[in-house]
Amino acid sequence: MGNSANQRLKEFRKDLNLNQEEMANSLDLKQGSYSDIERGKVGVSGIITKLMKLYRINPIWLIEGKGEKIIENDEPYITENGDINEEYDRPDIEFKRKIFDSLDKLEKCESNEMQKELVSYLKSAIGRFILENSKLLKENARLKEEVIKIAKRHRDLKRVLNL
Repeated sequence: MGNSANQRLKEFRKDLNLNQEEMANSLDLKQGSYSDIERGKVGVSGIITKLMKLYRINPIWLIEGKGEKIIENDEPYITENGDINEEYDRPDIEFKRKIFDSLDKLEKCESNEMQKELVSYLKSAIGRFILENSKLLKENARLKEEVIKIAKRHRDLKRVLNL
């Protein structure tokens, strides 16, 4: 649909079959504030965490337009109240630590050659991570779409029955 994060957010909302007021309410925003985000008057950065927790939106897709819209297969990593389950053995935790360690080194690095080496490592590592997880993300996105359809039917049924 769009080339900006704001336009992709609008596309995502429409995929959920929500109007601006419904989406704003789910994010604890006023409708006007949410409208400003979609129109590009305000950036999406302030609501990314809420979008990830509520809708499992992929922040890379939202910001850069790359990858799947929805991140799936995180249920073992997320507790029932939505926090990260620190006790779950996640292979990507060590990967993330290496990435952040490299970023810290890059930030402190004064050598151009070392910077180039670290950037090359980071690009390669992130690329591998995305490639390894893309199959799982696609399958889980399909399952999420089915759940969304069921939720929409339930919401529509509640409206018809005035519940």
